[in-house]
Amino acid sequence: MSNKNSARLAAMILLATSLFSTAVAQQPEQPAEDPPVKRLYVALYSRGPGFIEDVNPREQPGIDQHVVFIQGMYAADVVPLGGPLIDDDARTQISGILYFVRARNLREAREIALREPMLETRVIELVSVREFLTGVGEGRLNEKESAPEP
Repeated sequence: MSNKNSARLAAMILLATSLFSTAVAQQPEQPAEDPPVKRLYVALYSRGPGFIEDVNPREQPGIDQHVVFIQGMYAADVVPLGGPLIDDDARTQISGILYFVRARNLREAREIALREPMLETRVIELVSVREFLTGVGEGRLNEKESAPEP
């Protein structure tokens, strides 16, 4: 190949590279993918065989680990609301725990619910995890968002 042809080839490559770079730079940025929609689930726990009668609920085995766990889930906006289920006006009889879990699907919500530390001490048992659709009030989803996954 002659010097003249080599110079032309080099100039064409340079021009093509320049045009490609300009075209890429002028393309609009691709919008970031929307994060998956998180749905709301309810995790329901009942008292388990490890629950010690006549002991303050705040002194049950595993309560310290539960508090750390649930506060971390709240801080991460995974558990926006939750607490004990009370059976009397004196607030001394606790029959279980209920909390809401934000998750992409039922499987993920169940995995989160199973991380509850008081399951290990058997103070509580997991009864169920179910999707919750807000019918009224804050957080109500529109029909498109609230349709369950296939």
